[in-house]
Amino acid sequence: MRELSFAELRGKQLEIFLEFVRFCDDNNLTYFLGGGSLLGAIRHKGFIPWDDDIDVNMPRRDYEKLLEIFSSTKYEIKSVEKGDEKPLFAIVVDKNTKLLTLDGEEWDMANGVFIDIFPIDNMSNNSSIRILTCIFKELIIYCHEGAILSYIPTKRYKDGTAGIFKWKERIRTLIKYIFISIFKMSSGRKWGMLANKIARIWENKATDWAGCMITMSHYNHGLVEILPRKVFEATIEVEFEGYKVKAPIGYDDYLRSLYGDYMKLPPKEKRVSHHEFKAYLLE
Repeated sequence: MRELSFAELRGKQLEIFLEFVRFCDDNNLTYFLGGGSLLGAIRHKGFIPWDDDIDVNMPRRDYEKLLEIFSSTKYEIKSVEKGDEKPLFAIVVDKNTKLLTLDGEEWDMANGVFIDIFPIDNMSNNSSIRILTCIFKELIIYCHEGAILSYIPTKRYKDGTAGIFKWKERIRTLIKYIFISIFKMSSGRKWGMLANKIARIWENKATDWAGCMITMSHYNHGLVEILPRKVFEATIEVEFEGYKVKAPIGYDDYLRSLYGDYMKLPPKEKRVSHHEFKAYLLE
């Protein structure tokens, strides 16, 4: 195996994405950039300079069609709906690559370089129901995480110097250990399927709200990704690394909901990748 550089990793992700775009166009499937990838396209016309992933959204119907018909000799799709324990959403993986943790262990979320595909689901018009649904869905996602994750002592408060931070670290570690020990005995796939079932409650109903329910983000219970349907009703072309790809027509509302003043760069100390793995090419 040969370790991929940061630039090579992003090159592989772009290759996967362009093949995915070609497949969607050939099969009349709707997609659009989401999350940090959409932010990168609007603010940087490509990857966020310090980021190393690609996030794509699809209407639920197109998403499920993709899971059903996608075929490739170089790439494979993994998701709980394809019979896997993880992830909750779909990932398209390069079969000629491998991911390892910084400690040299197999990375537990994907077996190769990948891009993320998230479904967009209908959501209730009632704000209280939206809140309750997102909270309940979030609890199910925590159960899924407990079933699939290995126990790792928390480092969230490792930079704290006051005594209270050490107690927080110990308490958080204990809670995480108990939680994972309990749910490790359950099926991650069943929890993942339940989360997707909750997300599809309003699948066949005409609603004025929609968004990404199946997300690993726990910020505000994921409510920042639930928006008026008009945000996702059509697509426009934007530039991403020199290619014309699709974005939701309401990208401004979407990005403001997720990031606030999204054209403003974050402080230098926050311009870092959140992925803790190394990527390798199988030779």
